Amino acid sequence: GWMRILMSMGYKVSFADRHRFAHAGSDTERLQRRGIECIYAPWYSSLEAYLSQIGNALDLCVLFWGDGQAEVHDEVRRHCPQARIILAPALVPDGATASVAASRDDDHLPPSPGQWPAPQLEAIARCDAVCVHSEPVRDEIIAALPQANVWVIPPAISIHEPVRGFEQRRDLCILGNFRNPALADGLKYFVDSVLPLVRHRIPDLKLVVGGTGQVARADWGGQNVEVMPSPSDSTAILERA
Repeated sequence: GWMRILMSMGYKVSFADRHRFAHAGSDTERLQRRGIECIYAPWYSSLEAYLSQIGNALDLCVLFWGDGQAEVHDEVRRHCPQARIILAPALVPDGATASVAASRDDDHLPPSPGQWPAPQLEAIARCDAVCVHSEPVRDEIIAALPQANVWVIPPAISIHEPVRGFEQRRDLCILGNFRNPALADGLKYFVDSVLPLVRHRIPDLKLVVGGTGQVARADWGGQNVEVMPSPSDSTAILERA
């Protein structure tokens, strides 16, 4: 997503997860294969240690919603005074030398429209720009903070060539972070209102639902819905659907 876009613009991209400042196995290796520098112990003792050494070379820092966000903002301003700071949704991992993703926590998504508390608005006001995924959220922020520089950027998803032909695929698949109330409500609407219409044409169709949050519902048992909480390999699910 973000990191690939920045790389395509010529930036050298680095990534750091402040909450889990360690090698994350296959996730770290996948980023490294793409040419992304991953920052973790023991090479640096902390995110601030990295910023204190490299900060004067950074052009852009992308921070993600999460605990300790204010502390990270202060560290970036202290060690990277020349860098612009963007506050982004916690739905995509990213960062850089041109961009350091300093904070990421999927349990702390941006508030829903109409629920922006003062600390969140203060965080937005301190950044050079904030990115959100929908116009209603943008409008809600601007209504509460007219001077905010808010941009609507849809989630960036890489498109891969299909491994199987269409005739070899079957069923439907929905993947998402269902801790987000809007996504959870959309899934419920699809299963309750759309899926029955599709099944009228394709009676044996199965829906595969994968993601985080409260996915399963008791009344889905007889609707041929397969629930896969936090799947380890989403690619395999997508390739069969």
